[in-house]
Amino acid sequence: MKFEITLEREDFLAFQLFEADHSPRIQKKLRNGRTYIVGLFFLLSFLGFISGNNGFAVAYLLTGILFLAAYPRYFKWRYKKHYTQFIDDNYTARFGLLSSIEFKSDAIALEDKTGSALLKMEELKSIAETKEHLFIKVSTGNSLIVPKRFETESQEVLRALLEQDVPYLNLKDWQW
Repeated sequence: MKFEITLEREDFLAFQLFEADHSPRIQKKLRNGRTYIVGLFFLLSFLGFISGNNGFAVAYLLTGILFLAAYPRYFKWRYKKHYTQFIDDNYTARFGLLSSIEFKSDAIALEDKTGSALLKMEELKSIAETKEHLFIKVSTGNSLIVPKRFETESQEVLRALLEQDVPYLNLKDWQW
């Protein structure tokens, strides 16, 4: 069976954000950034209380609490902005490009205007299904993006891969 899909800016962005959200390195940056900034404000607050400068101490304490609550939102906003710029710089020529996916007995044939590739079924590591996409991870670290706006195609791709016993991750409630 052969399917044709196109990828848009939002598809690339969703994939980049999904990968970042599941990256231990990015999660460590979130934890460390939050810890260091909030810790600094709490330390300054403590020093303010010790020195008798209660006004500054309370201000630093409240700022620390504000950062504790707001930093994850800021971090996500910053990364979304970063990846949006990265996609605009590097993937613009691929927006709307027609790609075909064909399932063969032991491989997946991919083709677009730049060339073709053949992926062995045993090299597929996992399928992650989100609310709007299928992300098919390959053993080399690459991934295939199948948008669910192509409803029939995405369901058939998922069905075909599940028949090949590719590990499946149900992440339909994932959101950035």
